[in-house]
Amino acid sequence: EAIMGVMPDDKLLSAQAPFLSVNGTDLEVHNSYSMKDSLRSIGFRFDASRACWVRPVEEVVALLDLQDAVSISVESLMEASQRAIEGEIPQEKVAVQKSSPLLKVENGELAVYNSYEIREKLRSAGFRWNSEGSKWTRNLQDVMYA
Repeated sequence: EAIMGVMPDDKLLSAQAPFLSVNGTDLEVHNSYSMKDSLRSIGFRFDASRACWVRPVEEVVALLDLQDAVSISVESLMEASQRAIEGEIPQEKVAVQKSSPLLKVENGELAVYNSYEIREKLRSAGFRWNSEGSKWTRNLQDVMYA
């Protein structure tokens, strides 16, 4: 007998296994709540807009001492986390590389990504924070004629 709103074979009740995908230059780890602390320990950060943990693929390949991204697996990430916690992986290899700010022109706006370090300068220059896109924006015409 079904409880109101819940089917006996409801797939949502069972946890989905974590899985990996590559999005541009980033490795994404999805359905990964159960391993969030492990991912954090090896330099991954949570991206709320994508609802997954991310780190640049090239950094993960270097961290795991692999030849290419094809060999990356959830298991290899968990093993690396354990090795990092035990001090077997140097901290500089685990640390996230700071990305330089990235400028793009999008839909008539100047967008600035990876800009946490310069956020106060952007704010004082008239840029607005766009939380949905994780970027600072300002009308391109305003920037050109300021």
